Amino acid sequence: MRDSHIAENGGEENLPDAWLVDVSRSGPRCVLEGRRVVLWRADDAKEQPVEIATADGSWRAGTKWPARSQRLAPPDKMPLTDGGKLTVRVGDAKADIDVTIIPASVKDATVQAAWMAEKGCRPQAVALLGKAR
Repeated sequence: MRDSHIAENGGEENLPDAWLVDVSRSGPRCVLEGRRVVLWRADDAKEQPVEIATADGSWRAGTKWPARSQRLAPPDKMPLTDGGKLTVRVGDAKADIDVTIIPASVKDATVQAAWMAEKGCRPQAVALLGKAR
């Protein structure tokens, strides 16, 4: 597989939901504690192989991402820790994801968005604030 990153130009897609984990580029992503993680890609034109792994190599899973599907739920047993790192390969592209877990006790959307922005999850914060209007 080519070791190039998707959207290396730093382009950011408009997320349809703040809690989706965009795998089109590397960087920080925020997830809500206790909420099922859903991966997202904007380009859903074709089926692609997907591989998800922890950065330390202790866990790895693979599947196919169906064509015409922007969302994919990873396996339930995917280990997520605050400050953890995941590598997601979709086809020939790779995204390195830094995970921040927002505590479930933080329920106010404005506070969640501020937390996201502080942790570098700006596209998610924008999506959350847009939905809160």
